[in-house]
Amino acid sequence: MNRKFVINLIFAIGINLLIKPFWVLGVERGVQNALGAEAYGFYFSLASFSFIFNVILDFGINNYNNTFIAKYPHLLQKKFPQLVMLKLLLVLVYVVITFSVAFFIGYDTLQVQLLLILCLNQILSFVITFLRSNISGLQFFFTDSILSVVDRLLMIVFCALMLWGRVFGPFKLEWFVYAQTLSYCITALIAYLVLRPHLHQLHWKWSSPFMLHLLRKSYPYALLGILMGCYSKIDGVLLERLLPLGKTQAGHYASAYRLLDAANMIAVLFAALLLPFFARLLRAKESPNSLLELSFTLIIIPAIVAASLCFFYSDSIILLLNKVHNTETEKTLTLLMLSFVFTCVVYVYGTFLTAANELRLLNKIALLGVLINLTLNLLFIKSYGIVGAAWSALITQSFVALLHYYFTHQKYRIPFNTKLMIKVLLFCILQFAIPSLLANFELNLFIKIGIQILLVILFLMYFNIFQIAQLKRLVLKS
Repeated sequence: MNRKFVINLIFAIGINLLIKPFWVLGVERGVQNALGAEAYGFYFSLASFSFIFNVILDFGINNYNNTFIAKYPHLLQKKFPQLVMLKLLLVLVYVVITFSVAFFIGYDTLQVQLLLILCLNQILSFVITFLRSNISGLQFFFTDSILSVVDRLLMIVFCALMLWGRVFGPFKLEWFVYAQTLSYCITALIAYLVLRPHLHQLHWKWSSPFMLHLLRKSYPYALLGILMGCYSKIDGVLLERLLPLGKTQAGHYASAYRLLDAANMIAVLFAALLLPFFARLLRAKESPNSLLELSFTLIIIPAIVAASLCFFYSDSIILLLNKVHNTETEKTLTLLMLSFVFTCVVYVYGTFLTAANELRLLNKIALLGVLINLTLNLLFIKSYGIVGAAWSALITQSFVALLHYYFTHQKYRIPFNTKLMIKVLLFCILQFAIPSLLANFELNLFIKIGIQILLVILFLMYFNIFQIAQLKRLVLKS
């Protein structure tokens, strides 16, 4: 991986950090407040359901295509029609499976109608991703980075006009969904127009050997995506299905989940940057120890800080994000952000195992995660509602994270760094001790957070938990 690629990938992270958190914490927050908990919960549960099987639309093909076109850009014209035809087949499979399960669990006509549009949005999203895989494969990284946020930027504009501009009167749920559809369509058109000059004399010929070869290569990635999607998104679906006021409860859960969603966007970008580094180290048969430790500390420190802030100030954070105060939503936010700490462990060690091509192991772990999460949700949701779903997420993510950590160290004989873990544990204790002490003083919330962040910086500098120079060397070597 060359330096140009790293710089462009960092640029992609930067513009995503500018756009997507504002979308999640600003626009989606405004949408939920305008719609109310019940209507937004209705949307949230169906959006979660449409997401579970969306990996079928990709089936690992985009990663294959990106790598293939990067190596053989002159074969774009030959492979593009074949991949489009395969994608159309996968769209059919996705729609059949999604609506078969929807009918099985008893969705009514109104839910099926909204689900149809949400599935269309998922399909359009993957059309964009497929087109972008060709664009990045042609080494147009800057263009690809811009396209990665165009859909969200358009949705911000459309929703702002409808929410705060009141161009159509009182805001409605269907307008929010249609705004997504329009944004995806425009982004897909832009991506196609960028790619069009490189598509000449396309030959639309079905090649069964090529299709079967590609599906055999990519199905472990697809299976992993489905399993991870299940234990990450099934909670919103089950809340709506199992509770008497399911739509409203799913809406309250979505209020807390929004902050986790924003944090996950950043962590996913971090993992995307990390994957090529691990792949290069493994290909060169170099030790991954230092990169594992550095990446672990780089992601776990902010996660612990975020979990600590949500643990002590969940009431204030919920009031900032929503119009209404809800004690259960506060507890849910606390538990979900604690689960994010363990999710970050998976982003590091799961990325390493992916780079090492340990797909069978990863699928076994993910299957256990699904079984544990589904069992716990069925046990906890009826008794404890959204808090029970959050406990299920925390237990599942901690179990999955520990397995990723254990097998990485055991299979690749990576020594346990006792000194580093003691420092991280001390840091964790400090993060939960500082707010406890600050609670004795009548200070503004932002002043308390500012003091905590300042002490974090001093702690990191004093104990030298990670060295910036080490990160610079890794980037300059790439």
